[in-house]
Amino acid sequence: MTPKMNRIIGDYPKFIGDVVAKWCDINHRDMRLVEPFSFIDRSGTKWTAPKRALINGASIPRIFWTFVSSPFCGHYRRASVIHDYYCRYKQRSSKAVHLMFYEAMLQDGVPKAKAKILYTAVAWFGPKWTNKVTRDRKLP
Repeated sequence: MTPKMNRIIGDYPKFIGDVVAKWCDINHRDMRLVEPFSFIDRSGTKWTAPKRALINGASIPRIFWTFVSSPFCGHYRRASVIHDYYCRYKQRSSKAVHLMFYEAMLQDGVPKAKAKILYTAVAWFGPKWTNKVTRDRKLP
């Protein structure tokens, strides 16, 4: 267990807070969180995207938007915020991050079949890194 993995006692899985973000001038998809946003998975591990984290919505290729939805739509939006942060800063293994994404989607009401498709897509085609995680990096 890494130092950032906090175990929480209580009713979970659940989200904590609201996604509050501002558009960045960098491009048409990047946003920066104005407040921290968290998810507690079923094991009690807290996943937090801190204030100032850069996010860009679900990384769904445009060709699939008709079938799945666009990056900032759908019930997977909150799960994608946490997933974006952990994919960018790699504080936990890619396998754990992708599984958290699946669990968070289910918690937010994504049908199990659709959540499995999105999970499989990120597990197969999304970013991968080893269990060697980088130490906390400062946000820009």
